[in-house]
Amino acid sequence: MEFHPDLILMDPVMLVTDGFKATELIRQIPAISDVIVISVSASVSEKVRKKRQFLKLLCSKKNFIILQKNL
Repeated sequence: MEFHPDLILMDPVMLVTDGFKATELIRQIPAISDVIVISVSASVSEKVRKKRQFLKLLCSKKNFIILQKNL
């Protein structure tokens, strides 16, 4: 049986690989490259805040509609 999640909740601050790199790696796996990845964290580091500003640009009404349909 192949694993295919509907949604991935990703913490951008992890010990081995940060969530941003992990998401890049996920996007390279054809079977799950289209899965929605949502960044969630309690971190307030400057690095995460800057990247989060970039991620906000990627959010769109279309993505929220997809989430609404699938949740």
